[in-house]
Amino acid sequence: MQKQIEQNPLAKTEKIDRISSKMIGEAMFIRYGLICMAVVLSGCATTELGVRRLPLKAEYYASTFARTPNPSPDANEAGERLYVDWRIPFKMDPKDFEVVLSVVYKDLSEETIRKPLTGRVGGFNFPLVGDKFKKTKGFLTYKADLIDKNGIVADSWEQAMWVKVLH
Repeated sequence: MQKQIEQNPLAKTEKIDRISSKMIGEAMFIRYGLICMAVVLSGCATTELGVRRLPLKAEYYASTFARTPNPSPDANEAGERLYVDWRIPFKMDPKDFEVVLSVVYKDLSEETIRKPLTGRVGGFNFPLVGDKFKKTKGFLTYKADLIDKNGIVADSWEQAMWVKVLH
């Protein structure tokens, strides 16, 4: 009888420990589930804008890989291109936005290109080849802004060396 009395408090403690550890595990599962859901849902409300600088050489054209003649007049010209891409959330209308690409060339000349968005997800190329590439010597720095119809910048992407040229 005395052994049973001594074992009962331990049995109750073990049972409470098992229940509490099970509850802690469920609470952590719920907590991490809510955190993951918040991260996923918060990602749906942001715009994304990016710019990549890529070389243009004959070996990068598809016709080189297919071993067919390239009909482009700039096919054998060296150059560079900027690829600008974007993603707009569903709650925003892409028709209300445009991308403004500001480019500074190595000869310190500047150019601004405005492109209306064609969809929620998309992109465009801005090539620099031929005589213009020879004259400007390539891209020095560049910046892209995603601007709405009211002129408010929704997102911006700058190359690390971006600076506005003072004239």
